[in-house]
Amino acid sequence: MTATTVAPRPSAADPARVTHRGSAWRVATRLATREVRRRWGRTLLVMILVAVPVFGMTAVTVLVRTTKISPAREFANNFGSADLVAIGDAPAPSGGWPEGTRIVHGREVGEIGLVAANGTARLARVTDVDLEDPVVRGAVLLRAGRFPARAGEALVSPKLARAFDLHVGDQLRLAQPAWTERVVGIGAPASNWNDGLLAVHGNELDAARLQLTVDSIYRITLVQLPGNPSATALTQYPTEYMSAASEAQQSGTERAVNWTLVAGVIALGIVGVVISGAFAVGARRQLVTLGQLSANGANERQMRRMLSLQGAWAGALGTALGLTAAVVTLTLMHAQFSSWMHRDIGPFAWSPRDLLAITATGVVAATIAAFIPARTAARVPVLSALAGRRPLGALPRWMVPVGAALFPAQWDPKLGIHVT
Repeated sequence: MTATTVAPRPSAADPARVTHRGSAWRVATRLATREVRRRWGRTLLVMILVAVPVFGMTAVTVLVRTTKISPAREFANNFGSADLVAIGDAPAPSGGWPEGTRIVHGREVGEIGLVAANGTARLARVTDVDLEDPVVRGAVLLRAGRFPARAGEALVSPKLARAFDLHVGDQLRLAQPAWTERVVGIGAPASNWNDGLLAVHGNELDAARLQLTVDSIYRITLVQLPGNPSATALTQYPTEYMSAASEAQQSGTERAVNWTLVAGVIALGIVGVVISGAFAVGARRQLVTLGQLSANGANERQMRRMLSLQGAWAGALGTALGLTAAVVTLTLMHAQFSSWMHRDIGPFAWSPRDLLAITATGVVAATIAAFIPARTAARVPVLSALAGRRPLGALPRWMVPVGAALFPAQWDPKLGIHVT
């Protein structure tokens, strides 16, 4: 009787198998890296094709998140440091205001036409709120001069200063309404630098003097509470007082960002056709290398891995190029974007979620584009690959009978088919 010993099959966690897998990945990575460096023309083409959509997605998503102003910031741009604002007559709370509360009263005219002596006309908001008070600080950005401190002094926005050719120290003479003020400052509303604003001091907003109806002039009350009251605490005051919490609206930022990412994926899918063609040409030029690998025991999976990694490396480089270009462009054009938006957009809002999605999209798109021709190139027989040529593919079965049926028809004048 002969005893036979059966060796156990290596498990999935066998160190030898794990080492072999790691070695196969290292070889594929080394060969892919070499091809990326050697074929720099193709690599540069793929990098540019990937970088352009990545640049667009990064720039648009960052600008969407940055320019979408929050309700709290919008409230601060309009009313400075105030926590509560009432338009018109508003009662005080039943229990009175907390100790340390600062209250600023003023009057405003929503928007009237100002006509200069030379006939130039502009729409502007007129206010007599004390702009030097800490409660209102930040609502108007001083560009030159100072805020009005006494009757007869005025601050104009850059829009009015350009239209009426005014500088600090000039006299503002209006034909309608009949009004004369000395310009002591030029300042832009923080909410919109391009808005028209005329700020005065004292009892300048007199309905009879300005020939305005009493209804066109409204009272405004700005309240700054002690400490940092929460949104819940602000809602306990009379409903006539609005706050940043009461003005908050549902933001559509995430939806806009998601649609931007979808558009970028579609763009990369379209560009992927060109990228796939570039890798197909590169795969034909690597037939000898593929034949050598196959002759030394490499299987189709390992060759597909090597070719696909070339796409991954080129996609990673293109994604890095696109992200870097977006960061540099946005940084250099920060002031220009604020000018286009007519307000200070603040620091750029970078979202790690968006950056990860954009990076993954760029790398995966290039990898898939390289994997498609890699499937065909990996099946080329060893001898054909070593000879540097690909075998001709078999004709589809339907091609011969369809051609035979169409050949006599093309000469039939009844069918009206002509061949040129």
